[in-house]
Amino acid sequence: MSNILSLRQAERSRRNGCKEHEFTYDAVGKIRVYGGIDLMDIHDWITISSVAIVVVGWFVNGLLNRQHEIAKKRMEYRLDALQSFLPAFFAITESSVSGHELSEIIEQANIKFQLYCYKDEIDAFMRLTNACHAQDNKAYTDAVRELARLVREGIRGELGLDAYEYRERV
Repeated sequence: MSNILSLRQAERSRRNGCKEHEFTYDAVGKIRVYGGIDLMDIHDWITISSVAIVVVGWFVNGLLNRQHEIAKKRMEYRLDALQSFLPAFFAITESSVSGHELSEIIEQANIKFQLYCYKDEIDAFMRLTNACHAQDNKAYTDAVRELARLVREGIRGELGLDAYEYRERV
């Protein structure tokens, strides 16, 4: 087995009278030492550390890419859920849809809210449906306003837009 030592290490070993090693020069001028000493050249350490950095980089890059893809999917589903309230909101505010159609629209939005929205948004949606079933107009109006605010803030937040202060028309 051949080991490559630097010229300084080889000369030091020769001066100390080490008979255990035989010295020969290779084509590039490095001294090859045959024997029991297992030392590596600095170039070997550079190569090993470079390979280790590349391998660690591959794993970190894969992990970060996976987290990014999950975040993109989460945002896509969440935006879809928040936007599912918009047809219900327009139907409520314009009163252009019959009660049965409005119930279907609200039910579809409720399913998406239950799956992909945060707790405060789900709670606000539940207050809306409870007020609708109880036929409490004041609670119903308050729930619609609160939910519209949460949906607006949620959509703007997911898209990275600044907060917008909504003012009702007078």
